[in-house]
Amino acid sequence: MNEAQHGHFRLLKDIDIMLSSMLPSIAVGNMIPSRVLTICVDINPAVINKIEDRGSLQTIGVVTDAGLLIHMLAEKLTTK
Repeated sequence: MNEAQHGHFRLLKDIDIMLSSMLPSIAVGNMIPSRVLTICVDINPAVINKIEDRGSLQTIGVVTDAGLLIHMLAEKLTTK
């Protein structure tokens, strides 16, 4: 691992949720252990395939617009 990867790895050890664009998601997905539950949300199925193809058995892929999903999730979490 190079210095940048070590820095990312240290930052990722306590991650609960990550929102990012395609390339950072794939890069981070390749750095975290395969045992970590990964939920990938993207409108492009190719992005989900790249994350799933890294060998993780704990990847859930959702093909939808991430912005719409976050909006709907926020509504559900704030509605009583």
